[in-house]
Amino acid sequence: MQFFPRVKAALDSRETYEEFLRLVNLFTQDFIDRARLVRESRSFLGEGELMAQFKDILGWDEAMERSALAKEREELYQPPGRPLAILDRPSREELNIRYGSYRRLPADVSPCDFISVFIMLRWSSRKSTSSVAGVMRCASPC
Repeated sequence: MQFFPRVKAALDSRETYEEFLRLVNLFTQDFIDRARLVRESRSFLGEGELMAQFKDILGWDEAMERSALAKEREELYQPPGRPLAILDRPSREELNIRYGSYRRLPADVSPCDFISVFIMLRWSSRKSTSSVAGVMRCASPC
């Protein structure tokens, strides 16, 4: 008897068999590697004769099994990325040089102009019946 009809007969339902076929399809399309296919297939096939036959079809041996287990253990205890050391982090000055500052005004705008525009916008956005009698000037000489 061929492998897939035996799997279909061994699995409980059609949905479970289709899930197994989807898993195999992910492997054939190179979305998962052989180690992941063998690991995930255990939940469908168990550790019996079907699993042994499946490993034979895939060319999976004990050396690959030990290598895959060692790699899994290494990934479990390894952080996903190397954290940046304090010396690796750019300083505030380096970040300002690279990206600029959101606080810095353009060179052609003086602080007095900016302050007067800001105050004018604040006053114009208020809903008030009283009118402003004069224009405010910046206290510092510009």
